[in-house]
Formats: sequence, C-alpha cells, structure tokens
Amino acid sequence: MIAIKRPSTLLASVVAALSSIVISACGGSSDSVPESTDPAPLYDEASSGDITNDPSNPLRLQLATGANRLNASVVSPDLDYVSINVPADTELTGIKLNRYDSTNTQSFIALQPGTEFTELAASPNVANLLGHAHFGIVSLGLDILPVIGTGPGAQMFTPPLAAGDYTFWIQETGTDLVDFSITFEVEAAP
Repeated sequence: MIAIKRPSTLLASVVAALSSIVISACGGSSDSVPESTDPAPLYDEASSGDITNDPSNPLRLQLATGANRLNASVVSPDLDYVSINVPADTELTGIKLNRYDSTNTQSFIALQPGTEFTELAASPNVANLLGHAHFGIVSLGLDILPVIGTGPGAQMFTPPLAAGDYTFWIQETGTDLVDFSITFEVEAAP
C-alpha cells in the first residue's frame, strides 16, 4: 500500500526543499558571492587588526599566483591603504568583489604605482592616480580592475597590470560600516 501525504503536508515538504535549494544557491546572502574556491584570506582585518590609514606606510601584501583574498571593512572617516606586490613573471589579471555588506551602495577605491600612496585623501590630484572607481552592490561577483582603469582624469590603464608594486586607497564616506572581500587574481605572465 502506498501512503499518500495530505496536501498541506506535501506542500510544506516541497516548500522546505525549495527553500534549502535557494539558500544554497545564493550562498545564504544576497550581498555576497560564495568564497569556497578561494584559499584562506591573505589578510583578514577582523582577525588581524585594522588596516593602516597611513598612506606612506600601507599594509603590505605579497601576492602569489592564484587567488589572494583580502577581507576588510571601512567606514567614515576610516581610510585603508594596501600595498600589493605582484611577483616577477606574473601579472594582476583581476580584482573580484566577493562580498559587500552595507546599507551604503558603493565605496571608493583608487590605485597608484609604488609602495605608498602619495595623494592626500582630502585633496587628491586625480591626474596622479593610475585609476579609481566606485565599487559596491552592483559589482558583486565582478572583476572591478577594468573599471578602476577607466577612472576619469586618471592616467588610466587596461588590465592586466605587470609585475611590480601598487598601492590602493579604499574609503567609505558614509557613516555605515562597509564589510567587503576582494580577491586579487594573479596569473603567470605570457
């Protein structure tokens, strides 16, 4: 004999199953992209401490071939300065935005070559920037490096970026915390 569930019990079972599939497919949040393919973060501000707001002494990160994740947060008036080194015989091919959790919809990122940021946040000369852009909810899961390269008034570039040192200025002017995660993607140079 086959047991037939009552319609209300059957409907509840189907809804529960579908809810579980949707939550798994979305990574549990509409503000993030699953990070399961990335290794442990190269730097996690929550566990390793606040990223410096000193443009002449930025947090220094040595990248390796593959995915290099940075987990951080910013809120006004906090500024984050991060210097990366792209190793010899490699290139920076992308910067993927994995997570952007905030009531603010976008934040600011700028880039200069070298191991420090020479422009003051209060009055930067945009012509001295390699690039700049806004990133946020609409950028989730996307490579933001090409957008940074098209910043109006900046020197501009087309990815990839060659081996060498680069320093980022990341800022949020809103009063709500922005918790974000980006992955610097490094590949062997052709």
